[in-house]
Amino acid sequence: MKDSCSEFVMSMTSASAALQSAYLDELAYWNPEPPPITTLFACLGSTMVENFDSTQCELNLSLFGLIERAMQSNDQELIGAVATGTIEAIVARWSDRPGLKDEILKALGPISRLHAQAWSDA
Repeated sequence: MKDSCSEFVMSMTSASAALQSAYLDELAYWNPEPPPITTLFACLGSTMVENFDSTQCELNLSLFGLIERAMQSNDQELIGAVATGTIEAIVARWSDRPGLKDEILKALGPISRLHAQAWSDA
């Protein structure tokens, strides 16, 4: 995994016990091989949605801020993994929970929000 992708994962998982647990579960599932990056990032996005209501608002904003910073980077691998893994998993999961879409769209930054809306409308 590229350094920027590893840094993103470490930033996300160090901020949230739920994300840390999901990350470790994903590593164990794929062991001895590393999980595909998009699959790993999707796991993080799904976990964020699952725990959105129980996560403190500040932490949610911080996590969505990390997603936005990744989407603003110049690293195309990181952008692609966050967009097709994390954000698209978030969109797929919010449909399971009525009313959550609007809350998440408010928390996403402008670039992340555009991708989420485009994927949601597809």
